[in-house]
Amino acid sequence: MVKLIISKIVTGATGSLGAHLVSQLVTKPTTQKVYCLVRAKDRSSAQERTIQSLKLRRVHKDLTATHLSKIVALPSDFSDPLLGLTEDVYAELLDSANMVIHCAWQVNFNMDVSSFENAHIKGSHNLMTLCLKSRRASPASFNFCSSISSVANTPGAQTIPETLPAYEDAMPMGYAQSKLVTEKLCDIATRTTTLPARVLRIGQVSGDTKFGIWNATEVIPLTVRSAKTLGALPAPVNDEVVSWIPADVAAGTIIDLSYLPPASQKGAPVFHISHPKLLSWNNDFLPALRAAGLEFESVKPTEWIRRLKAIAQDASTNPEVKLLEFFGGKYARDEVSSAPYFETAKACAASAALRGVEDVKGDVVGRYLQFWREGW
Repeated sequence: MVKLIISKIVTGATGSLGAHLVSQLVTKPTTQKVYCLVRAKDRSSAQERTIQSLKLRRVHKDLTATHLSKIVALPSDFSDPLLGLTEDVYAELLDSANMVIHCAWQVNFNMDVSSFENAHIKGSHNLMTLCLKSRRASPASFNFCSSISSVANTPGAQTIPETLPAYEDAMPMGYAQSKLVTEKLCDIATRTTTLPARVLRIGQVSGDTKFGIWNATEVIPLTVRSAKTLGALPAPVNDEVVSWIPADVAAGTIIDLSYLPPASQKGAPVFHISHPKLLSWNNDFLPALRAAGLEFESVKPTEWIRRLKAIAQDASTNPEVKLLEFFGGKYARDEVSSAPYFETAKACAASAALRGVEDVKGDVVGRYLQFWREGW
């Protein structure tokens, strides 16, 4: 009898989403190894970065020695045909890996699409090549973590289906355009080769449901922090509808979808990893913050901007001023536009994690606030 070796490859393992992916994968009895391809100078540094990321998200303490022994962190370079690995290690992946989850991407909204070509678009191609070269009975699956920004510019759309877009549907920035190009590469690969590839289009990832860990330097946490410095939060007169998916739920959904059998039809299937329910900023989020103990005045966005401009423009004491230009554009008027609704019917049908996601309000918001206050 041939021994069944089931190993996973996760890129971007040192980010929030990657950390939750690794922690959930290693607890699966069928997982023998999780190879984490990360930016590092050597294997020791790669392992240290990966473990530190697990500790930062507070999931490390729930992992046993057996779970942790499954983690193999490797320094990598996706622009290299061998992914920056030695020939022996690359061969090991060809022999053992049956799944690749690619969630490593530089989050920089100021770079043009050509800046993403070498490490990201070409890197995705190199990862797909690894899957196709598999020495197992069938190619490893390639699960590409894309972004809703790849379709957020769809003209006049109030809802976005779980389908491949036109090139002009991406937001006008290199990050979104490079994600869309890679979605197209996934589709071409599934039509012209035996590669089982999926496009997992991820929405706004929020803090996890257990600890509420949401990076304090992101837009929403910095907005909420202004309640401390300004004594106010913006409340658009027409409200704003948002959709946030907790990091641990997003990871669970990615895993559920990555375990699906190859699609019977040609072309890469697309799934939206976004919260199935929308959230009202004025009627859900702000009341949940108040219920959790945050005191603030709800003011019109233009008044909030006026107050933000009036405080000391010192990012070391008032970090929210770092996003003044962004906030100034978003809140130039007292009415704001909401993002379209991203359909999740296909993803919910295939993922128990997404079907069971709780609303991002009440206790979940309370945990977010508790975590942010630890750093205020």
